[in-house]
Amino acid sequence: MVRIVPALPRMVIWAGLASCVMSCSVYMESTRPTPVDLTQFHDGQSRDSVLEQLGVPEGTFAESDGDSCDNYHLYTKGYGAGGKIPIAIAEGAADVFTLGIAEAVLTPTEGATKNVKHPVTFCYKNQTLARVTQTN
Repeated sequence: MVRIVPALPRMVIWAGLASCVMSCSVYMESTRPTPVDLTQFHDGQSRDSVLEQLGVPEGTFAESDGDSCDNYHLYTKGYGAGGKIPIAIAEGAADVFTLGIAEAVLTPTEGATKNVKHPVTFCYKNQTLARVTQTN
């Protein structure tokens, strides 16, 4: 005996599956980490001020000249909310207009262009910022 499933439930199931698939690149873009703007840190700024903005460093070491340095791994490249929002909207529109086919290109692209953490060292002389060094 062959059972025929009405068209409406099948359409609802397909629409649900399509919406799950269609949201991958939009989610990846909207949750992309916002990079730290290193230009906001300037010579003479207190160490406490830097710690307040960045949190506890991954490590601290003393240099031979007496300076104390803090090591961080930070997202320093990319764009903030002003760049993420338009891209996420455009990706969502592409998903709708292509019925999810755009995800075949957009999701791997999001994965390949994700933000990467870079080592950054903040060095202090007498608890005030002396220099910031970023290694790529």
